[in-house]
Amino acid sequence: AQTIAVGGLTETTAVQPHEPQSQKSWIEVELDGEKVVKTVDVENGILQHDDSRLYQLVNLPRAGKHILNLRVHGELRLFSFTFG
Repeated sequence: AQTIAVGGLTETTAVQPHEPQSQKSWIEVELDGEKVVKTVDVENGILQHDDSRLYQLVNLPRAGKHILNLRVHGELRLFSFTFG
C-alpha cells in the first residue's frame, strides 16, 4: 500500500502498466480510511486503469489534510501529482 498526504483539492496519479504486463492490475483507493466512492476514474473504491495516463483519484470540495491510501494489485508504476 502507498500512503499519500493530500492537501489540495484534487489528487491525480499517472498510472503506467509495468512492462511486460503479466496480469490484470487495479488499485484500491481510500481517503481517510473510507473507500473513494466515485470520481471520473474511480468507481466504488476501485481504479481499473486502461492506459498510461493521468487518473483522478479524489476530488474534494475544499483543501484540507487527508490521508490517501492506495493498494496496488498487479504490477504498475505510479506517479503522483496534487493540484489545488
